[in-house]
Amino acid sequence: MSRFIYLVFFIIFLDGCGSDSSLVRSYKGYKIFLLNLFKTSYLWSEDINTDIELSKIDSPYQMVEMLKYRPKDRWSFVLSKEENSKLFSSNAKGFGFAYTLIDGNFTILYTLIDSPADKAGLKRGDIVVSIDGHRPLDLNFQELLNENRDIEFKVFRRGEYKLIDIRPSEFYFKFTKREIIDGDIGYLRLDLFSSDAIEEIDEAFFFFKSHNIRDLVVDIRYNSGGSVVVASVFLDKLVSNLDGEVQFRLKWNEKYKKRDYIYRFEHDENSLNLERIIFLTTKITASASEIVINSLKPYIDVITIGDRTYGKPVGMEGVSDRFYVYYLINFKIENSVGFSDYFDGLDVTCKSLDDLSHTLGDINETMLRDALFFMENGECRRY
Repeated sequence: MSRFIYLVFFIIFLDGCGSDSSLVRSYKGYKIFLLNLFKTSYLWSEDINTDIELSKIDSPYQMVEMLKYRPKDRWSFVLSKEENSKLFSSNAKGFGFAYTLIDGNFTILYTLIDSPADKAGLKRGDIVVSIDGHRPLDLNFQELLNENRDIEFKVFRRGEYKLIDIRPSEFYFKFTKREIIDGDIGYLRLDLFSSDAIEEIDEAFFFFKSHNIRDLVVDIRYNSGGSVVVASVFLDKLVSNLDGEVQFRLKWNEKYKKRDYIYRFEHDENSLNLERIIFLTTKITASASEIVINSLKPYIDVITIGDRTYGKPVGMEGVSDRFYVYYLINFKIENSVGFSDYFDGLDVTCKSLDDLSHTLGDINETMLRDALFFMENGECRRY
């Protein structure tokens, strides 16, 4: 079975993306500014060729692609200020789902919690046969999302066809979902390390603490990262006896060594005291998600179920000029014992399949079922 993941949520963040302003399009002042960033604060500033002919550069997007350090840098990018204002926001417009192609079939990977798709009843694993009477891959979704009407989705689910009407609209979505399994096992789905998620995270751990859980499964299979600050806040919730110990370090290049920073554990009122935590991971699990896993490994038993993670042990700090925000890789991220070399991802304890035939959090879903098996038996399920 072939599978390609498309993390296209079919969301337009409020006010749209990009800018039609002729002033922005004609702005050329970025060239010297951006070149200086690559020469100074860029992590691999000593490894790139900055001797380029600026007159041949047509846009900051082209310039970033031209200059970034190809062997390692898969991430540096640039946004307009309008686009940047929507980054990591929970305020969106659209349907609110991600899809994957399985043997050519347009299949729902998951819906954002409380999105129009979620509320209308679109389910993980649904095969979308048509949208508004057309094959899904033939559609211009950018135009469709601006329609102020119900859009008909024809889906194939468990042997029968269903029609679901979804109206693309403005919505706020949640980043977390929490459950108690078998009385004392916590399950937390966390979709993004966004600053908007901090209150939800806080509430989830008060909930877990009130239930005196003995084990925790953190489902970050589709969590591609977010803020390192939020990752640090999340780490504080997972352990309660490491006050002052190093979580992780941000390491800049030699020119900017003064910017190096250490994040440390700090006990919170709702911090748990667990000896083991199980994470559900896939090749989408990246960045801040990997920081959490890598930071915990020197201190407690960390079990990962699913697949090897994506591999992004570096981060960036956005710097802006008049019209753009430049996200160039500025630092690597290492744990308390100095490990940061996971460009190929973090290995998995137990291989397991992402089971689209069950909803996230269902104890019969293969990855969660395998996590529960490990809790009880101390070993991976054999297939």
